[in-house]
Amino acid sequence: MKNDVRILFLDDDKFIHALLEYELENNAYNFILDNKLCPHDAIQSVKDNEYDCIITDFRMPELNGREFIDAISELNKKLPPIIGYTGESNPREAFGSHPTVVNVFAKEKLTECLEFVNNEIAS
Repeated sequence: MKNDVRILFLDDDKFIHALLEYELENNAYNFILDNKLCPHDAIQSVKDNEYDCIITDFRMPELNGREFIDAISELNKKLPPIIGYTGESNPREAFGSHPTVVNVFAKEKLTECLEFVNNEIAS
């Protein structure tokens, strides 16, 4: 049996959070989810907690996903793998080439994103 995987999930859209909760309830993932709607709250959570993975949206009103990653990269802390997802036409270009970003998904592929975490990070 795999250990629980602690995930920080950042998206300013409450509907996406509900969709993610639904996916987790209906699949056999061992994920402990810390949902954040605000990038600044997520930055504080990264300061205060340890995560196995961070999943972040790109388009948010206060900071975009790349700016969020830049902000947490400035913390004196080893970061877990980060997965980006976005509705942008070129997801990889939106997030750039930050070394901790292990994969990027289109927003409509959130299920594939969870499968990636389960197969690549939880194992």
